[in-house]
Amino acid sequence: MRCCVQNCGNDTKKTTKSHGITFHMFPKETNLRNAWIEALGITTWEPRDRSAVCSDHFQQESFYETRRGLRRIKSGSVPLPLNESEEDLDAPAMLRVCRVCLSMNVTMYHMAEKNLRQMYEQIVGMSVSTIH
Repeated sequence: MRCCVQNCGNDTKKTTKSHGITFHMFPKETNLRNAWIEALGITTWEPRDRSAVCSDHFQQESFYETRRGLRRIKSGSVPLPLNESEEDLDAPAMLRVCRVCLSMNVTMYHMAEKNLRQMYEQIVGMSVSTIH
């Protein structure tokens, strides 16, 4: 199994649970499946029944562990949106961050997780959707 996210090299041949990487198939529920597709910016193909996304593309809070020790995605969880710059394309998914924010030593929050979209738009005076 291979992670279907563009520029992600994780697959079950070289990365395993012992590396902390797990693979999760697209949900069958249409709205959630569409949310995954939108978050990952998939525009050129339709995920198949066995298409999967690796755990690098989810927040830690998106997972729970079963009694048998299996790592599962919580209901309703969506992968982190991909906002890559060319210089970050070769970086592992967990290491892609804003270099300006790092140099300013500020706390970073994920816009979708913290519902910061409206606050951002009020402060900046620009819609988040027009920035992308």
